[in-house]
Amino acid sequence: MKKVFTIAAFAGLMACNNEPEVHIMGTQHDFTQVTKFVPDSVFLNNQAYIDSLTTVTELLEHLETLPSNEELSN
Repeated sequence: MKKVFTIAAFAGLMACNNEPEVHIMGTQHDFTQVTKFVPDSVFLNNQAYIDSLTTVTELLEHLETLPSNEELSN
């Protein structure tokens, strides 16, 4: 019985794939590109405005006023 268990354990270990699996989680960022940041005053003003919103409609209307990524890249 001990030999059967040993052979089964050895066969099980041989069947395992020893290559590590890579799982990419979340958003991947390209840190080699230059990132444009807004000034702190603009960020804090937007943050205060967003905190004051009470409905989703107000939030969506505010987001429409902000420049898109395409506009920022030009």
